[in-house]
Amino acid sequence: MNRYVELGPAELVESRPFAHLEHNAADLAALAAMAARLRRLMQECEAEGSAAPCQSYELTSPDGRRLRVVVSQPGALHAEADLPVVGFFGHRRPVVPPEIVADKDAIDLELIAEFPDHPGVLAYCSMALDDDNYGNLVVMAQPEVRDEWNTSARHAYASRVIAPKYYTSVRLHHGLLRGGLYSGQSPVLVRTKYYDFTDDWHWSAVRQYEEA
Repeated sequence: MNRYVELGPAELVESRPFAHLEHNAADLAALAAMAARLRRLMQECEAEGSAAPCQSYELTSPDGRRLRVVVSQPGALHAEADLPVVGFFGHRRPVVPPEIVADKDAIDLELIAEFPDHPGVLAYCSMALDDDNYGNLVVMAQPEVRDEWNTSARHAYASRVIAPKYYTSVRLHHGLLRGGLYSGQSPVLVRTKYYDFTDDWHWSAVRQYEEA
């Protein structure tokens, strides 16, 4: 991956519309919806006595969108401290070869299967958006877990090989759930990384937010 271009908190890059700040509101709304559904699921499972590690659930979001939730560490989701989150928003190519789709789906399942090896990954959510796109939310125990997760060979393969063939662009948000999942607060963004795969030379940038 090329060196990141450093963007100012409000800097606009005319040639990269997917990296405009105007997308943050919709991305944050999607992350908040996933966090709210995860919280409700946890409350439902705990009321039934069925909150167990490494469970996968097929649900719908509050507005009826398909939503998959994997709860890896239910007990740790009760932490009242700030919880780091990662939000992924990729824009699917108009035409993706079937073998790339199959490879991506297989890698997704393999990455989920690795969660028990990464106890700092507390939960994962994937919600249908528009135009065949999905938004993903990963809730983690500490910021260092992001670096640990990046050491996964499957994660590296998905990022470096599959993503450029499947997506035209990606927004990768790093943020926080202030006060934890059960505080009910919406996520706040700390920084965003951008990836543009439309050309042979892949453009990448990072934006740090002043309020972080």
